[in-house]
Amino acid sequence: MYDMFKAKYTGKYLEDYVDHVHASGQSLRDRIQFNVHVRSVEKRGNSWHLVCTGSDKTNDTRILTAARLMMANGQASITRYPNLPGRDSFGGRIIHQIDFSQSDLVKNKEIQHVAVLGGGNSAADMVYESVKAGKTVSWIIRKTGDGSTGPGVFAPANVSTPYRNPGLAAQTRIMSTLQPCFMNKDTLWSWFLHRTTYGISMIKWIFG
Repeated sequence: MYDMFKAKYTGKYLEDYVDHVHASGQSLRDRIQFNVHVRSVEKRGNSWHLVCTGSDKTNDTRILTAARLMMANGQASITRYPNLPGRDSFGGRIIHQIDFSQSDLVKNKEIQHVAVLGGGNSAADMVYESVKAGKTVSWIIRKTGDGSTGPGVFAPANVSTPYRNPGLAAQTRIMSTLQPCFMNKDTLWSWFLHRTTYGISMIKWIFG
């Protein structure tokens, strides 16, 4: 509707890309190995040595060597909870954003009030989905520090702009300052826009 890429097109592009890119007689797909368990990693001189087995972790080991090593093992997906005094005696449910999509929180009619702690993109997603489901939502964002100005992208999808779509408009410098964003510096201008009555009223007028 708003000229955004659908996930299936991105998936097809990546599938085509791994077959199209070749180096030293091999495609990128040829170099991808699935179901490999890395037992150990060691730097020897100018190269990295990885001791690997199959996913069943049998004794059938092999050594992979590489000049460069990139760690992409999903450490960012490990849940981390802040210290919440009284958590054990709290009567409601507490879930991490990584479990939000698999939970029944949105569909559960007995849950009418949701509090979302945090100001990032995942928090914005949970706020949006909860509001859309008719929940009363309290969005808790700290006043100072990283993450205090909101998610990276949280712009209205139907605002009128001279650009091709609202997504492009949101990436311009002038438009980005009108949105709560953790990538924007905390300046007097951002303080005026997002923390004063006049600034908030002006933003509401611009975005309708």
